[in-house]
Amino acid sequence: IPIEAYAVVPISDFGYRGQKTPRSIIIAGKVNGKIKVTITDEKEATREYLSQDLKNDDGIKLALRSDQRSRYFKVKIGNEEGSDFSIDSIDLNFIPGPEASK
Repeated sequence: IPIEAYAVVPISDFGYRGQKTPRSIIIAGKVNGKIKVTITDEKEATREYLSQDLKNDDGIKLALRSDQRSRYFKVKIGNEEGSDFSIDSIDLNFIPGPEASK
């Protein structure tokens, strides 16, 4: 029986007060199967990304669509079909827009 597992990064502006566009995500760790990354913005618009079937100790890097722009994002990283994975670190890269005034 496949076991669903996931980790959620709570909604955050990731230290940048302006609008931004997610560009790529790098997940360091072990992967044995497919990983699904879900990115939700502050207006609840959601984009899902599915990795290819992997088996490595290097993790994954996924290119993200450039049509999602917001100040705040929530990120969910989970397995697909019960695949096994572990996370050592997550790097979410953005294209910054103008920073909001204080």
